[in-house]
Amino acid sequence: MAKILAIFGLRWIGRALPALTILATPSVLSARCVGADIPIVAQAELETGRDPANAVGWIANTIALTDPAERRKIANLYMVQSIAYSMSGQDVSPAIDAATRLAANFSTDDPINLFLSVSKAARIKDETVRERRFAAIARAQQELPAGSKTKSCLGVDIAYYNMLEEDWRKAFQFASQAYRNLDGDRNSRARAEAASFLASILSEGHQYEYAKQLHSEALTFFEKNGLIDLAANEHVIRGDTQLEMGNWQAALADFEASMEQAQSYGNDYAVAYAQLGICEASLDGDLLERAEATCDAAYSALNRPREQVALVAGEAKASLLLKQGEPAAALSLLDTVISSRFEAATAEDRAAAYRSRAEALSALGRYPDAYRDMVRADRISEDLNARNQNNANVIAQARFQTEELQNDLAREQEASEASKRIALLILICTVTVLLLLGLFVLTLLDHRRKFRKLAMVDPLTNLSNRRATLNQAKAALRDAGANTPPATIALLDIDHFKRCNDKYGHDAGDEVLREFARIINDEMRTEDIVGRWGGEEFLVIFPRTHANEAAAAIQRIRSAAERETFAFAPDYALQFSAGIAELDETESDLREFIKLADRRLYAAKAEGRNRTSAEGCGIDVLASLRRSEPDRRSLS
Repeated sequence: MAKILAIFGLRWIGRALPALTILATPSVLSARCVGADIPIVAQAELETGRDPANAVGWIANTIALTDPAERRKIANLYMVQSIAYSMSGQDVSPAIDAATRLAANFSTDDPINLFLSVSKAARIKDETVRERRFAAIARAQQELPAGSKTKSCLGVDIAYYNMLEEDWRKAFQFASQAYRNLDGDRNSRARAEAASFLASILSEGHQYEYAKQLHSEALTFFEKNGLIDLAANEHVIRGDTQLEMGNWQAALADFEASMEQAQSYGNDYAVAYAQLGICEASLDGDLLERAEATCDAAYSALNRPREQVALVAGEAKASLLLKQGEPAAALSLLDTVISSRFEAATAEDRAAAYRSRAEALSALGRYPDAYRDMVRADRISEDLNARNQNNANVIAQARFQTEELQNDLAREQEASEASKRIALLILICTVTVLLLLGLFVLTLLDHRRKFRKLAMVDPLTNLSNRRATLNQAKAALRDAGANTPPATIALLDIDHFKRCNDKYGHDAGDEVLREFARIINDEMRTEDIVGRWGGEEFLVIFPRTHANEAAAAIQRIRSAAERETFAFAPDYALQFSAGIAELDETESDLREFIKLADRRLYAAKAEGRNRTSAEGCGIDVLASLRRSEPDRRSLS
C-alpha cells in the first residue's frame, strides 16, 4: 500500500492512493519543482522548501523588483510561487493565472506551457482525449535537453499523473528517467524531488531498501540546504518506509526528527502527521507511555471531515487503548471513526480498523460481531493483496509469471475459500469455537503474509531468493528479444567463506553475506536483477549489456568489497570470484547460460580466486566433485 506518497498539491503525506487522488486534484495543480536554470528562480525554489508561507511574499517582492520585459523569468517565478501557495495550503490560482498570461506568447512546447498543460490535461474527462494529450506532453518532455533540471521536474509531474491512473509501469519509467537524467547534477532540488518520488513508487513495489536509500539521498539535500519543510516531510515518508520494513526504532527516530523540524517553523499540520507516525512506531515497539501522548494529540488534530488519515489516527488510538486493557473505550472510539471517517479512508486502513474492532469485540465477549468484522477485513485484504502484488510485479518489471507460481496462487485461493466454508460451519456450533476460529483466521492471515515474503525473498540478505531470481531472469530474457546485446549473467561466490565461518562463527558469516548483498545492490543499476543463488553464491543479470560492461560492474563490486571492514575481524578481507557469460554464447538457453557462468566461476577459483572469468569453457562442476577431497576444497 502506498503509505509514503507525498500529496502533490498540499505537499504532505498521502497514506494511500485513493486519499491522495482526492486531495491532489483541486481545480488547479501546481508542479513539484520547476528546475529553471535562472539563479533567482533556483533561489526561489530553495526559499519555498525552507518556509513556503514566507516564500510567497519573498517571491512577490522579487517579481516586483524584476524588469517587466523579463517575461520568462517572471513566469518561472510565478510557477514557483504556485508551489509555495500549494505547500502552505493556499489557493494556487493567482500564481497559475499570472504564469498562464505571461506564457500565452510562448510556444506550446515551452517548458512553462508544458507544466501548465499537465494540470489542464488531468482535468479532461474524455479518457481517450486525455491520454492523447498526455502522450503529446510526454513526447515534448523527451525532447527537452538531457541533463536539464526542467526535464526532470516535468518528468516527475508526468510520473505523478500516471501514478494517479495506476499505470505503475509508466510512472516508474518517467520517475526513473527523471532521476537518472540528473546523474551529472546530484546537488539540486530537482534531483532530490525525483529521488523522493521514485522512492515512493519503489515502496509500492516493496523494494524498500532501495526506496530508503533514495529517501535518504533526498533528505540529505533538503537538510544540507536548510529546506526544513521538505526535510520534515521526507522524514515522515522515510519513517513510513522504515515501518513497512519492520524497523520501528529507525521509524521512530525519523518521526521525532520530523516533529522537531515542523515545530521549528510552526506547521501544526505537519506536527500532527509526525505525531501520528510516533504513535504508530511506539505501538510497534510497545512504548505505551510514549505512544499515549502522541496518539491523543494526532487524533485530536486529524479527526476532522475529509481528512484522509482520520481513520488511521482513530485506529492507532484504539490500538493503544486495547494495549492498555480498555476494550470498551477502544470499541466506542472505533465505532465513531468507522461510522464518520470511513469514506475518506483507504482499503488498507479500513481493514486495519475492522481488525482492531474485532479484537475489541472479542475482548468483550461479543464473538459473533468480532467474527463478522474479521471476515470484512479478510475480504478487503484479499482484494488489496492482489492489487499490491500486481503493482509490485509491474514496478519490478516482472511481466511474466511461471505456470508454477500461477498454480501456487490458485491453490492458495482454494485453501482460503475452504477456510471460509469451515468458518461458517463452526459459527453454527458454539460461540467458543467461533472465538477459536477468529484467532485461527488472524494467524492464517499472518502466516500467509510471511509465506509470500519467504517465497520470494531471502530473509538473511533481503534479496530475491533463488526461485524469485530465476523467475525474474526468465522474464528479463524474454524482454530482451532481439536486442543486441540481449543480456549478460554473472555468478559471484565469496572466497574461503567456509574458512570464515569456521574461524569467526556463523554469526560473522551471516554478517559477511548481508554486507556483500548490500554492496552488490549499491553498485547495480535499477534495471539489473540481483539475487542470492545459494549459500555464499549470488547471481546478477545485466539486461542489454555486454560482458565487458558487466565485468566493469563486477570490478566496482570488488573494489567496494575490499574497502569493507568488519568489527569481528578488522583484518578480514572480503574477496570473491566471479564467472560471466553472455546469453548469445548459449543460443539463448537460460539453463546453459547459467551453467556457462558457473563453469567460469569455478575456473576463476582454480586460477587463484579473487578474480573474474569471462572467457573459455570454464571448469565442469560435476567433474570437480569427482576429484579427491583436497582438490574439491581448492575450488571452494
